[in-house]
Amino acid sequence: MDPWAGGGRRPGWGHADLDHAEPALGEVRPGDRLLVKPGEVVPVDGLVRGATAVLDESALTGEAELVERCDGDQVRSGVVNAGSPFDLRATTTAADSTYAGILRLVEQAQASKAPFVRLADRYALAFVPLTLAVAGAAWAASGEVVRALAVLVVATPCPLILAAPVAIVSGISRAARRGIVVKSGGALERLGGARVLLFDKTGTLTAGAPAVAEVDAVDGDGGELLRLAASLDQVSQHVLAGAIVRAAADRRLPLDFPAEVVEEPGLGVRGRVGGRRVAVGKAAWAVPGQVVDRLDRLVEAILVARRSRRIALQSVLAGMGLSLAAMAAAAAGLLTPVAGALLQEAIDVAVIANALRALRVGAVARRRPRPGAAALGERFRAEHRELLGVVDRVRAVADRLDLLPPAEALAEAAAVHRFLVDRLLPHEQAEDTLLYPLVAELLGGDDPTAPMHRAHAEIIRLTRLLGGLLDDLGPAGPEPEDLADLRRVLYGLHAILRLHFAQEEEAYLSLLDEPGRAPAREPLATG
Repeated sequence: MDPWAGGGRRPGWGHADLDHAEPALGEVRPGDRLLVKPGEVVPVDGLVRGATAVLDESALTGEAELVERCDGDQVRSGVVNAGSPFDLRATTTAADSTYAGILRLVEQAQASKAPFVRLADRYALAFVPLTLAVAGAAWAASGEVVRALAVLVVATPCPLILAAPVAIVSGISRAARRGIVVKSGGALERLGGARVLLFDKTGTLTAGAPAVAEVDAVDGDGGELLRLAASLDQVSQHVLAGAIVRAAADRRLPLDFPAEVVEEPGLGVRGRVGGRRVAVGKAAWAVPGQVVDRLDRLVEAILVARRSRRIALQSVLAGMGLSLAAMAAAAAGLLTPVAGALLQEAIDVAVIANALRALRVGAVARRRPRPGAAALGERFRAEHRELLGVVDRVRAVADRLDLLPPAEALAEAAAVHRFLVDRLLPHEQAEDTLLYPLVAELLGGDDPTAPMHRAHAEIIRLTRLLGGLLDDLGPAGPEPEDLADLRRVLYGLHAILRLHFAQEEEAYLSLLDEPGRAPAREPLATG
């Protein structure tokens, strides 16, 4: 009887102990229970059993953020265990798993023919009668059969038959090595010719690094709430703890070291911070009874596709041009059959070697930013971190307007306006003057920074509108009917500033990083 049958645990993957030999992947059957250790790839699709699993699913989804799967949750093969060991109840065999399906997609893509390759095949069919016609004409004109033989020997359809598919498959392989799954040669070719792209799955196109989007405190003091949470999360292993600590550091909040810390994996952490009891975690756990994306891989996929398509076309045109020239030379008696055979082999080798250039690493690098661009990007990142803490106050003031005495509400709104005029608008003007011209150079095209310029214009408009509303108020402060207008403008400013900063961080500032400095991106499926 199989000791693992009926739900017995198999040894950990990649693990051999004294009691059991490590099972081969092909031996795993639905119902088997596997131990997945930290850092290991989940071998088959299955269900989490027991402890919560912390997984890196970026190989499948392209989303770099770690996720948690609780007892009974589905886990797909190909993801990586980024946390503690956990048990997995297999629901498929290795051959039927998600990861095996991805591998089959890549194999099918390499075996399929792109439209350009099919076109080349059709031209190759026409090349045969052309060769016979040239050979016959050379024989008829010269009366020398050796000329016809030389034409037949030197004629080679290999640039048409081999060069295009070699370039396309090389491009697919190059993309796969970078974690980009292209489903077919046709998809790669269409991507290479694309000029406008539309997306309907934003979740797989973002950076995936967790970040604090907003702090919403009941009493409006989001800074103190964030400070307490970050103080406790300093010692937490939760996947979001680092983001909370970073958000507090960006706002220069002083952190205390926590005491009496107790963490429940997958739920949250409790402890004491500065004499106050603090709990951070899922809402139902923390409270019983109850300021949370980059396209660089896509850019790389487009560059791979365009380069593969260009190399395929170059190989075909250059190879066929050389073949036709060699046929003409043979027809004129300038090439013997032996010399023609050697030349024909040389042409084949040359065009195939050229097509293999699509495999070369580093051949699709984007435009490099000019010297000093990275330092400029760091400057604006630092300014964003400094400004975001105050931007959150914009919403806090809007939330509290009707709770404050009119004079105090006026003072709070006036302080927001001063911040916008004295700090934020100069920052936006510096971006227009210094940052956007550099980004435009890297992106190319007609006015690629136009959307961000329009966002700046809207920020300026709302700031002026807020100033006008404040000028219309008397020293006694806003009346109840004035509060709606003030709140509308403040909420609008907060929303556009949050969105605008996020867009600049993801789409613009990342372009200015020095090569090799930007964080690695995860797989993206195309086609």
